[in-house]
Amino acid sequence: MSIFKKDRDPIPYDDEDFEDMAMPEKEAEPSEKKSPGLLFGAGRAALVLHVLMAVLVTGFLYQSGYLPMRYLCIGAAALFVTILIALPFHLGKNAGGRAAGMVISLLLCLVMGFGLFYLVKVNTALDTITTQAQELSTFVVVVKTEDPAASMADAAGYAFAASKAEPQDRLDAFQTVLSAETGEESVTILTYESPAACVQAILDGKTEAAVFNEGYSATLEEAVEDYSEKIRVLYRFDLAEARARAEEAKEEEQGRQAPSVERPFTVYISGIDVEGPITTTSRSDVNILMTVNPYNHRILLSTTPRDYYVPIPGVSGDQRDKLTHAGVYGIKASMATLEALYGISIDYYVRVNFTSLITIVDALGGVDVNSDYSFSSHGYNFHTGSNHMNGEAALAFARERYAFAAGDNQRGKNQEAVLTAIIDKVTSPEVLLHAGELIETASSCTQTSISRKEINSLVKKQLDEGGRWEVASQAVSGSGDSQPTYSMGSMKLYVMWPDEEAVASAAQRMQEVLSQE
Repeated sequence: MSIFKKDRDPIPYDDEDFEDMAMPEKEAEPSEKKSPGLLFGAGRAALVLHVLMAVLVTGFLYQSGYLPMRYLCIGAAALFVTILIALPFHLGKNAGGRAAGMVISLLLCLVMGFGLFYLVKVNTALDTITTQAQELSTFVVVVKTEDPAASMADAAGYAFAASKAEPQDRLDAFQTVLSAETGEESVTILTYESPAACVQAILDGKTEAAVFNEGYSATLEEAVEDYSEKIRVLYRFDLAEARARAEEAKEEEQGRQAPSVERPFTVYISGIDVEGPITTTSRSDVNILMTVNPYNHRILLSTTPRDYYVPIPGVSGDQRDKLTHAGVYGIKASMATLEALYGISIDYYVRVNFTSLITIVDALGGVDVNSDYSFSSHGYNFHTGSNHMNGEAALAFARERYAFAAGDNQRGKNQEAVLTAIIDKVTSPEVLLHAGELIETASSCTQTSISRKEINSLVKKQLDEGGRWEVASQAVSGSGDSQPTYSMGSMKLYVMWPDEEAVASAAQRMQEVLSQE
């Protein structure tokens, strides 16, 4: 008997089972592995950009010299940490993690880009403030209101009046400009005692036109009756000054030590009586010398009244003029006048106007100013003691003089009080860390001879060392009188004869601050 049954059906196999048994699964060939793809490449590019931006920001901060080394190291370390945070995401095998790393790096690059853009703007603002050393000397040619001349070409053949107070080099420059504008080879320039006398010569028919610094316009409004109705401006032009280059050459010849903010220095703070472009030459109504000793954090503010009756070196010879008029001849003339008065060297200048004060105080969020008296001015009420002021209030406080028996002397003290409040606010750490914003705000209305590098050095030093500054102030006095001045000829104006003892005492205090270590 057979053990096999012929009628037994075979075990059924389908085709798939057969294939599985006959052909086991092969290991994928290397060539068939999945490629990294677009996400992988984009992530690596984002990481490289992240590293480059961190290096670029660190390098820019180092090159600018704005931050002390310890702050720079902290900033660089923070940027490096952001790279370490993003790195695990970039190196992960998970596609979602790599996408997250790319997003993190791109966001941080965006933040660093904005920071770098802000730093560049700050440096640009500093450059604007420190490179506005070229003063805008605006001169005007004036004629009678009814004069038929509509342009300088129509003034061909005219005789032009100019003040005897103008230096010869400026009269020569007038000749060049007027000849070019009228088309004549040579023009006739008649000299009179003062700008007021020049205007009077036009009104009397002795000459057809006059040329003088536009800074005299306010004085002429006071000196000549109905000036603005009788006289009109025919032409305005800017006259480049060569005096600065000559003085620099003279200083080099004498071997004068170059100024530096690393050692004691003196800054002339000039407040001109105009709004608008800071480069416009004009009368200097605020004249403060700021003596700074960085060794012991001492500052001495010394105010000289605008009406001080003094010679202007290189301009008036032995003849005296009001200190405020020196500003019309340029800031260098004002500096030379104060140097001669006190027997000191002035290293730098800062030039501000009405707009500057308002802008700076508002950018600081207001300042706390101490007032010696209670008084009202321009709609603001001030009380004895500390007053929190915005820009407009600070300007009203600094300009008022009629409310005080001491008049201009008290105004000088109030100006020092405002400046002291600004110094206190500016040197505080919370403001210094935002110095860039303040500099950018003030760039359009402030002018200084202090370089960008030196400003950065001052900010870095204060951040590094910290501490408050001791600010003291003084003001010289004198006796009022009515005298002729060099700029305005025989016309008598209010002046103040210097108190020689007060001047000598003030000069001695300046020297003491400069010499202390």
